[in-house]
Amino acid sequence: EPLKVMAWNVEHLNESNGVGCVPRTDSDYAVISQQIKKIEPDVVAFQEVENAAAAKRIFDPSEWQIVFSKRANTGPGSECRGLEGQHLRHLGTGFALLKGLEFERNPDFDELGLTDDFLRWGTDITLKREGKEVLRLLSIHLKSGCWGPPQDQQRSSACPPLRAQSTLLAAWVQDRTRENTPYVILGDFNRRLGLAGDWMWSELNADREHPLHLLDQNIKAKCDPRYIDFIDHFVLDDRAFKLYQAGSFKEIPRVGDYPDHCAITAEFHL
Repeated sequence: EPLKVMAWNVEHLNESNGVGCVPRTDSDYAVISQQIKKIEPDVVAFQEVENAAAAKRIFDPSEWQIVFSKRANTGPGSECRGLEGQHLRHLGTGFALLKGLEFERNPDFDELGLTDDFLRWGTDITLKREGKEVLRLLSIHLKSGCWGPPQDQQRSSACPPLRAQSTLLAAWVQDRTRENTPYVILGDFNRRLGLAGDWMWSELNADREHPLHLLDQNIKAKCDPRYIDFIDHFVLDDRAFKLYQAGSFKEIPRVGDYPDHCAITAEFHL
């Protein structure tokens, strides 16, 4: 059977109830956990999770292996908009993998943090089968606020950091191209890569001999009627694209009001 991989920004998922910018209850965590069970992924790249303990609230430790970014916990940050007394908590990237899946952890892509303690690192793993590397996965959550041309034209303060992250990511792509393992970059890019002429996509996909593939290309998002262009993506190199089950990319409808992002999935034959 193909391996189902999911990416999901679960919006301020915290270890404790009633804290952070999306205060939750036990029942809220149960809804998210049940949705994951319904989707039946084998691997989940997650974003906006406070720590590994928070991840285990939606991924049963008896069934899942958790890999969490090693970025130092930032602790309480700025006050949450519209929630007096509530403060932003640590936002981390990571993976949940079904027990039994063989993998190796690679060093975190810590350069994505630039010089800002609150910018997220990438979490990097390689799936294996019988000791052989078969697919490398990088879970990312880039700088928010520079989603497309309107922000570029307004010279948003978020755009320079995102451009710096894009350049680092493009270098990571070049390094991986020289290796033998297929790879997928997935998660919250905070950028509408599918728009014609997008500068980030052009920078990432500059090597015409080794093209990248954007699975949501020419597909409109349905998660939020206000936004029809994806900012969460699966980006595959040409070798990973050969493993991809054609037509398997899906956006999973949201249950309730949050998380504010919808999960996306794709299947691979390894």
